[in-house]
Amino acid sequence: MVAGCKATAGAGIWLDGNVPHLLENVLIEGNVATGSGGGVLVSATNANVAVTSSTIRSNSAASGGGIAMLKGKLKLEQSILWNNQTSGKGGQVYIASGADTGAVFIELCDIATQQGDFEDPDGDINDKKGFIGVNNNFSADPLFVA
Repeated sequence: MVAGCKATAGAGIWLDGNVPHLLENVLIEGNVATGSGGGVLVSATNANVAVTSSTIRSNSAASGGGIAMLKGKLKLEQSILWNNQTSGKGGQVYIASGADTGAVFIELCDIATQQGDFEDPDGDINDKKGFIGVNNNFSADPLFVA
């Protein structure tokens, strides 16, 4: 569990190395970044990140409240992205301009769908629904217990 951290970027987890990273069965919640990546920040050109069976919730950042992908590759499977907030763009997922949107694969995930939850300045996923309905992703309140 990574919770309650504060940073200028990558408050929960900042993945910057050019090696494979695996986050499995991880809870990332309540982290605050003044820049990008409240929950997770992916920033290395050759980073290859896989997030499986994890929950990224209630994080906040200027961009990418849940996940900010500046570079690299991201695979998110069987996970929950919920209640992440941003003062700018991409409450759940932010893909920076110039990042390879083809390198983002999200499957079998429960993802909140408020307006602005997905942001891709290059226009590939810049809409309200983003990844919902694609690759068996859905949006249903996970009913977290306080």
